[in-house]
Amino acid sequence: MKRILLIIIFGFSLSLIYAQDVFHNADTVNFPYSEWTPLEIENSNTAKNVDYLTDAEKDIIHLANLCRINPSLFSKTFLEDYATKNDLLRNSYVKSLRKTLKKQGQATLFKPNKTLWSLAKEHAQWSGKYGKLGHQHYKNRSSKSNYEYFSENCQYGYSNALDIYMDLLIDTDIPDLGHRINFLSKDVDNIGVSIQPHKTYEYNCVVDFGGN
Repeated sequence: MKRILLIIIFGFSLSLIYAQDVFHNADTVNFPYSEWTPLEIENSNTAKNVDYLTDAEKDIIHLANLCRINPSLFSKTFLEDYATKNDLLRNSYVKSLRKTLKKQGQATLFKPNKTLWSLAKEHAQWSGKYGKLGHQHYKNRSSKSNYEYFSENCQYGYSNALDIYMDLLIDTDIPDLGHRINFLSKDVDNIGVSIQPHKTYEYNCVVDFGGN
């Protein structure tokens, strides 16, 4: 299966082979979890009590928040672990991400937002039902969000939180690195995530961001 990354344009690359349940039944004694304090892991889990999100959707927000509160440590732990296990250490986009995270400042934690989740879910369900790719009706979702800043990531082919998040953050073959920028942007601090079945690619994930 191939994965596809979208903002307005899309690119193709071979799917990554590594998948794991990120935080559920995680080994917190060993690397990469051992480098983070229990308080950091707990405080970054802003979606833990949200009843409308699946565990995988919550984990995407959790990973994104860890990266936002300590980008450099995230690079040395989760990114390094993922790149090693997927033979991506020489990937030029991984190298550029390391440089970005090294100089990236701390950002506000993402807060789960039900309106953004509803918009993301609607688009993911529609895309999945018809086997579509892209950001159709993007302006309509932006208007409905009621945020000054609105952006969106779409990813196809994965249901696992770690694969989805890393795929978007590394952003291989996306020249403008739009997915990465959205996740690291300080202009947005609200998020909605929905993973849905897809007619062609088995799964698709839509992440909507908002900020004022």
